[in-house]
Amino acid sequence: MKKYLLDTYAVHKGLVSFAALLAGTSIAIAQEPAKVSVYGHAQLNAVWEDGVTNASAPNWSYYAPKDNKDGGNRTLINVNHTRFGVNFSGPQSEGGPALTGKFESDFNASNSRNNNGVGGFRIRHSFGQVKFNDLGLSLLFGQTGDVISPRDPSILSEGTNNYSGNIGTRRPQIRITQAFGPAEIAIAALDDRGASAPKAPAIQGRLGAKFAAGWAGEGQNLELGVSGHFAKEKNTDTQKDQPYVKVPSSYSVNADLLLPIISILSLSGEFFYGQDLSQYSSGSIGLNSKATSDQPTKLKDDGVSRYGVKSLGGWANLGLKLPANLAFNGGVGLESISNDDDLVPGTRSNNLSIFTNLRYFFIKEAFVGIEYWRINTDYTKAANGDKTPSGSINRVELAFNYAFK
Repeated sequence: MKKYLLDTYAVHKGLVSFAALLAGTSIAIAQEPAKVSVYGHAQLNAVWEDGVTNASAPNWSYYAPKDNKDGGNRTLINVNHTRFGVNFSGPQSEGGPALTGKFESDFNASNSRNNNGVGGFRIRHSFGQVKFNDLGLSLLFGQTGDVISPRDPSILSEGTNNYSGNIGTRRPQIRITQAFGPAEIAIAALDDRGASAPKAPAIQGRLGAKFAAGWAGEGQNLELGVSGHFAKEKNTDTQKDQPYVKVPSSYSVNADLLLPIISILSLSGEFFYGQDLSQYSSGSIGLNSKATSDQPTKLKDDGVSRYGVKSLGGWANLGLKLPANLAFNGGVGLESISNDDDLVPGTRSNNLSIFTNLRYFFIKEAFVGIEYWRINTDYTKAANGDKTPSGSINRVELAFNYAFK
């Protein structure tokens, strides 16, 4: 009986100890609850534009039609840039990786004048990210901004300087980023939009660094980076014994900069050189490569040679904080085709834009802004050798933005 009581006591003591261990373990792996925060803005854009030669012109112009000096004027108003987003974080266990995510959308999938946001819904960001803070390592899965050319000029115009030096966009990707002190390396495999049935993903990479810019005030940082991408843009075979077509690859070499000069003045910009960039925010002024038969590359008897469209460009933005809740931005953007001789006669070959805007902030979360934007587009010679007249557009835009978070 005594032995039974001792055994019972031992079992009971063991159960208590095991329960205590479980309790301790549960505390050790206790998780912070997931957090969700909503943000976005309501925005209206009102535009006056001259040089219109197409009655069905979309909400914004990327380049000027040739010889449009006698084109008409137009006005338009839309709310397509109204935006809604959700940030996610957690759950997170003590000492474990940090989980974050984002979903963001707007109504600007189409710049058709008549959609008024209807059918224009698009996903801007939709991703999850795992950060191993102790290792400086992060993994991202989903759609977000490109690794290459990650900056945007501070511009009100809805085209955001596409066709004029700004080639960064958003697309689905798998990305790995490793930090090394103030520097980091990011590499990503992305959806190759240049091929309808791509045999391989596109690859992007960037080496960037961030340093405290103490000369410009607390919280200011100097940021710079070099990046590049490669996409074979070759389709998989969909038919047996189909003719082989040599397709030019898409590639780019890029640089980006954010430079605080003083506490109220900053300079930002990007530069690129590459080939066949029409899938990168319509780089290469939106031009695709063309088939040629004058100097074919005979990889097979029925081979066809295609020469890629090579281009270079970039943009620069000067930002100035003014008294009385005012902010000024001005800048320039350029794209130029470097192999004009390969282009079809009468094709756009250079695109130059100049912009300046002023914003007044009623409060931190709401502003009204006005912008002047001019774009000038040059074209290659006509088939008979005559010069093709260039085109230009002047644009005045009013924007109202109210942000919430």
